[in-house]
Amino acid sequence: MSRYALIDTKTNVVENIIEWDGGPQWSAPTGFQTLNVDNMHVDIGYTYANNTFTAPVLPAPTPAPAPTAAELAEQLTALQAQIAAITPKS
Repeated sequence: MSRYALIDTKTNVVENIIEWDGGPQWSAPTGFQTLNVDNMHVDIGYTYANNTFTAPVLPAPTPAPAPTAAELAEQLTALQAQIAAITPKS
């Protein structure tokens, strides 16, 4: 068995990676082509053009918003209460 990319011929995007013996008992659906990708790093979402696979460009992660002063004060109060609960009384 070999690994094959199932590529949409309209968009040139890899829609699936399959294992197939390459035999005639199966063929790609209309609008798709298969390409052997043994020993290649290819995954769903890659683009195939000019005999080259290109990974999709992922959007930059969106940073979490900074906590407000009120949220920080609330966290501080909760931590102080936890510390007080475990601090031995003298």
